[in-house]
Amino acid sequence: MRLTVLLLLTTVLHVAAKGYSQKVTIREDNISLEQLFEKLKVQTGYKFFYADEVLARASPVKVNVVNGDLKEVLDSTLKGQRLEYTISERTVIVRKQRGVRERETNIHQSPITEPPAEVHGKVVDALGQPLQNVSVVISGSAVGVVTSADGSFSLTVPEGKTVVLEVSSVGYQTRRINLGKQTNLTITLETATTDLSDIVVVGYGTQKKANLTGAVASISGDALENKPLPNVGEVLRGASPNLNITLGAYGAEPGSTLGFNIRGTGSISGNSAPLILVDGVEMDINNLDPGTIESISVLKDASSSAIYGSRAPFGVILITTKKGKKGDRVSIQYNNNLILGKSIGIPHMENSLIFATVYNQAAMNAGSPPQYPDEQMERIKGWFAGTYKTEYDPDRPTASVFEGRRIGNASYDWPHILFKDYKFDQRHNIAVSGGTSRSQYYISLGYFDQDGFYGVGYDEYKRYDLLTNLSTQATPWLKFNLSTKYANTHTDYPIGITTVERRYIGNSLFSFGPIQPRYNINGSEANPLIRYLEGSGRDKTSANDLLASLGVEIEPVRGWKTNISYNYNITEANQGKVSIPVWVELGNGKLGNIGKPNSAFEATLSRSAYSLANLVTSYERSLGEHYFKVLLGYEQEEKAFTSLYGRKESLISESVPAINTALGASTLSDARSDWATQGIFGRLNYNYKEKYLLEVSARYNGSSRFDPDSRWGFFPSASVGYQISNEDFWQSV
Repeated sequence: MRLTVLLLLTTVLHVAAKGYSQKVTIREDNISLEQLFEKLKVQTGYKFFYADEVLARASPVKVNVVNGDLKEVLDSTLKGQRLEYTISERTVIVRKQRGVRERETNIHQSPITEPPAEVHGKVVDALGQPLQNVSVVISGSAVGVVTSADGSFSLTVPEGKTVVLEVSSVGYQTRRINLGKQTNLTITLETATTDLSDIVVVGYGTQKKANLTGAVASISGDALENKPLPNVGEVLRGASPNLNITLGAYGAEPGSTLGFNIRGTGSISGNSAPLILVDGVEMDINNLDPGTIESISVLKDASSSAIYGSRAPFGVILITTKKGKKGDRVSIQYNNNLILGKSIGIPHMENSLIFATVYNQAAMNAGSPPQYPDEQMERIKGWFAGTYKTEYDPDRPTASVFEGRRIGNASYDWPHILFKDYKFDQRHNIAVSGGTSRSQYYISLGYFDQDGFYGVGYDEYKRYDLLTNLSTQATPWLKFNLSTKYANTHTDYPIGITTVERRYIGNSLFSFGPIQPRYNINGSEANPLIRYLEGSGRDKTSANDLLASLGVEIEPVRGWKTNISYNYNITEANQGKVSIPVWVELGNGKLGNIGKPNSAFEATLSRSAYSLANLVTSYERSLGEHYFKVLLGYEQEEKAFTSLYGRKESLISESVPAINTALGASTLSDARSDWATQGIFGRLNYNYKEKYLLEVSARYNGSSRFDPDSRWGFFPSASVGYQISNEDFWQSV
């Protein structure tokens, strides 16, 4: 038995945000270093970098400093802790004292023991155009990142060690770069030489890459599985030219579905999604572990996708999963991706003193009186100096939360409180594969945990998935295939904000100035957005998705193959929403509801059943220097969907949400839909000496979604090709 284990480990670094003052005021009797660094961040804005294990054995400290220097505080608190620090460009790097002997660490601890250094760079192609989703990995480790849309990347590397960066992307030659003392890089990748003898997956079959006449891009699974990305959609980003991937309506929400289009928008409605098939069957690719992919083919033009008829007006993405191979010994492979995600494009707010000063100047420039009077400006300055302890005007402690935007004196970076700078995802997969001359198998079990970027009111997505591919050669001419794909998913989000859903929270990030108090006099949260996210209720969904496929492959004579398959997919989802009013303190001493008008529970049960039956027969033969292949097939699919919805208001207890634990008005409804398609299709491939190429394909397709008199359509396609590189005169060129 061969055991292959791949562990991908990352170091979690704590990062605090920015500012400009070095004067601090702190009075604490027993505070941890982590908490101290957070307070120093608020008052000075300096960034703090340290690995988890650096502070693991640090003792709490006592601090009593009034308007003191940052260096003074660090010197006194780190003394005797076997820690040291350096300050560089408004960044404090805390590390263990050099020469201090540490106990051995286990595999779960960070491999970085030296202070980290930041390396920035950009990856471009031979024409200088930026390349997205390029893997940049520290050679010999699993620490790495992928480039953003503009080709840029930022990577933390250990100092004092020889670091080699391995830069790779699908379709480009891999480069290894000795980093040395470089901190800013521009890396150029050359296009990889294509092996025209490769076999690529096309509609209902395979073809030799050299003989393709349509626009087909092929992506190897080996190039995809090393990318530390959460799902198949993100892995495909940047993997194929003209394959555009966009965030959906809910952006980067955990478990959200990405949008795809090939060669841009192709309809007036903007819906240009390609047909996505996994092992020949349509399914939700969010339920597929990227590590189980063998290859991906993108059919971009009409000549390639016409064989799928009306289902594929905007192209096709064909995903093939891994299978066992003949003669392979038993192999067990474990993959673990620990993914550190960073939010980008969220600006920082200036501190309240700069904010109020500039605001007043703008008002005076417009001929208006200052918005913030001298008394409030003094309170703001006192807050920074540590001499003023309250975040609000003590003479108006119960002022409206909305008025708090004007009368406060705190200093909060609201966008980076409401959203986290960093999040942590993890993906685990264990696969067993092998095969004899007659039977082959591949079994994969995966787990994926994706966190969201909400800093308050968490959001998350979890998935458990199972994939099995089994095949056996019963006789020399008869083969059976069995495949199952199962996924159990869970999502948990905040319910939303009144009639505005959670996807619009980003529009309100800058509705509150930094002077807005964080807490009311009673200790409750003063910012309405935080109250919404933490207290408006939850939206939870659990779903089960099972796809089973049974196929028979018959080859009575060499070159003539017939495949018969039946596929059945059933999906069940259970969604529960709990809506809770959100009460805030008003300036008149009363409470006002800024959330849902009434507490309520909503439940939605849905079920869809999909079946696909097809029969495909093909015959290929070479006669001298002539090659031809004929393919004919029949396909039929059916889908039925049902759902049941119930809602009831006025929950007796918000902690036990259910239809039966509510006393108010109720709503009940259901929905049902179904459709079916049939299709007859064929394709002819011909070439002479692999120089002159011809492909003709067509499909006669019918769909129940159209009027009975307009249900059937004919979709023909033809393409020709000429391989000049196979001409004798070209050999000397």
